[in-house]
Amino acid sequence: MGWGRDPVAPPPLARRRKAPKPVAQYIYTMVRARKAHGDKVILDNVTLSFLPGAKIGVVGPNG
Repeated sequence: MGWGRDPVAPPPLARRRKAPKPVAQYIYTMVRARKAHGDKVILDNVTLSFLPGAKIGVVGPNG
């Protein structure tokens, strides 16, 4: 009769769910990192994760 929606048609655009974003794949992860300088704790129980393409700089005692 043409009064209702086609029962097999997809829902209107406003009601469609967006596809979930893909989960990031980290290239490197440090878990529960700790850093102290003498008796002074600088970092404690820190987790760092890096994505592909991240620019990472590491500075240590040797420069």
